[in-house]
Amino acid sequence: IDWNAQTLDANFMRDSTGLKIGKPIFTENNQSYETDKITYNFNSKKAIISGIVTQLDDAYMQGEKVKKNELDELYIHDAKYTTCNLADPHFHIATKKLKVIPGKKVISGPFHLKFGNVPTPLGFIFGMFPQQKETVSGIIMPSYGEEVFIQKEVMELQLQQTTKKDMHIMEVLSLIIINQKLVK
Repeated sequence: IDWNAQTLDANFMRDSTGLKIGKPIFTENNQSYETDKITYNFNSKKAIISGIVTQLDDAYMQGEKVKKNELDELYIHDAKYTTCNLADPHFHIATKKLKVIPGKKVISGPFHLKFGNVPTPLGFIFGMFPQQKETVSGIIMPSYGEEVFIQKEVMELQLQQTTKKDMHIMEVLSLIIINQKLVK
């Protein structure tokens, strides 16, 4: 603890076999974060965190570098977002940027799906994963609104950013699908 700077630094230690022990666990407002290293400023209520693993509802998030602001929002760099509870998940969404707004939503930058550490061609340039507190049931009626406009804009942006290599991969995949339909 540095009382002059109003900061707290916490790190893990290694045992005689080299395993990490005593990893810092930061708890605030019913949220817990297991980390490798944390530096927390008492005045600003901001933190810089390394090697985070946290759970939000049924989702688990892991990241190399994290910034936490005074609103408890997390900005995770080199993130993994998954519903697998293992330290090394079977599957996850891999992204360079992930923003977590507790109780509301998780927003990601460009991402792709990985099984283990094997990347797949499945991905998108933007992701939003709502974190609903309430469950709903019954018939959900479709409605028209801005969502269609936003989806169209995102798709147009994705097409603009698609490289020639990606276009070639998509053409090959569409030919494979067409050939499979013709064989049947």
